[in-house]
Parts: sequence; C-alpha cells; structure tokens
Amino acid sequence: MIGLGRHPRPLVAVGLLGIALIGCAAQAARPVGRYGNASAAQSASEEPGPTVTSTVLAVLATPVYFAFKAAVCAATAVIATPAMAMASITDPDGRGWQRQDLAEGFDANCGPPYYIKP
Repeated sequence: MIGLGRHPRPLVAVGLLGIALIGCAAQAARPVGRYGNASAAQSASEEPGPTVTSTVLAVLATPVYFAFKAAVCAATAVIATPAMAMASITDPDGRGWQRQDLAEGFDANCGPPYYIKP
C-alpha cells in the first residue's frame, strides 16, 4: 500500500472502526410515506403489508439474525450472571435498579423476537 508506512493493518482497522462508529451514531432519515410524501401517509388509513422482497429478505436473513442473537445472548449470560450475583448481595430483596436493569437487558438480548419481521 502506498503511503501507509510499514504496518498498514492497524491503520486500516482503526479506519474501519471509525466508519462503523459513525454508522452507529448516525440515524438515517426515513421518508414518511411510500415515496417520501407526508400527505400521502396522512391520507392513507392503513399501512401497506410487507412486500415480497422484504419477506424474502427476512426469510433469508433470519438464520443469520438468530446466530447473532444466540451469540449476543451467550455473551450477555456470561456478563450478567456474575453481575446479578454481585447485585443480589447488595440488594437481597431485588428492589434496586441494578437487578432490574440486568433483567431488562437480559430480556432484550435473549428474548423474542427470534426471527426478522418482514
């Protein structure tokens, strides 16, 4: 690679990480109606159903989604289990925010949905 010096991999990794963080921080604006027309969305009394393309994409992506969800759930269990044990020592009644936050996070990472809705 030209101009990157002797070890380009760390620079590339940092660059990709920066791009990923920018992508996570930025939220794309969604058009209001089907073609971005706000008045069309207001005049429509019901939302259209899923398209064939979105259904096919959801069916194809669901196994990948489930695999990622299982990995995230396993990581959550590894982290949340000792954290819950520590929180139960300081809050035996379970009324504190720590245990409630851990339970909500576990439900969000390991609970339904287990498939992608089209």
